[in-house]
Amino acid sequence: SFIFLEIIIFGKRLMNMLSQYPHIAKETASRIIDEEAIVVVPRQGLVHILNTTGSRIWGLLDGKKTTKEVIFLVEEEFEAPKEDIEHDILEFLEMLKEKNMVTLHDEPLV
Repeated sequence: SFIFLEIIIFGKRLMNMLSQYPHIAKETASRIIDEEAIVVVPRQGLVHILNTTGSRIWGLLDGKKTTKEVIFLVEEEFEAPKEDIEHDILEFLEMLKEKNMVTLHDEPLV
């Protein structure tokens, strides 16, 4: 019952994310080299290297597109079932958020 409740809360949080505007955190520095994003989080002293798909998503996180719009753009570029793409992007964004690499906003950034 406790685990079931956690799953419901997590699922709702991910579904709410669809209408939010993900943006690369200000404290994060990144460069894309040969289709791989190198992301530095100075506060944590960490460097992350994203694969081609992760790098493409990273490049779309401008705070002007909703998560749903990011998913649509990725669906247009990659051949995979739409449900898988949505699920993977939502989990990826949740992971980035937990690592303080991305912020989520209810309104688009200008």
